[in-house]
Amino acid sequence: MRILLFTLFLTLITISFGQTVDLDSIDNNYIRILAIQNWDEVVHISAEDESTEGGEINYYYNENKLEKISVDYFGEMGKSSKEFYLMNGKLSFVYEINHSYNRPIYLDSIAASENGETAFFDSKKSKITVKSTYIANGILLEQIPAIAFDSKIRKAEANRLMADFEKLLIKLESK
Repeated sequence: MRILLFTLFLTLITISFGQTVDLDSIDNNYIRILAIQNWDEVVHISAEDESTEGGEINYYYNENKLEKISVDYFGEMGKSSKEFYLMNGKLSFVYEINHSYNRPIYLDSIAASENGETAFFDSKKSKITVKSTYIANGILLEQIPAIAFDSKIRKAEANRLMADFEKLLIKLESK
């Protein structure tokens, strides 16, 4: 049933946008971009105002085309990294890694001991979550790990990622 619904969904995208965007073409584009070792230009922008411990945004260009945006945000209780991949100038794939720390980064064993605590920051105890999201024309095609096939949830997730992406493009333009 899920395959039938997904096939119908892709058919509607094809009819609506006049082109077929499949997961294989997005995967191939992602692999192509990962293989680029010498970027023509990389624009670095500080993201100090985006999180408690700062961050960094990098825009990667190849043959005068924006191909990838990477973002790292740092906080006292975690780190968030996102990579946005473009295909034909549009967002096609997002790779996210979130690290949730067991304790604040400033709470080392000495600080914990001074505060009468036994638990302290240990990167090995971080909870790590990874998401890969396929997007075509602002519509979420697939997410790994899978999310519910509920259209409201999928739309909300696509909107979140598209808003993040648009915000990064605006930040680049205002530089």
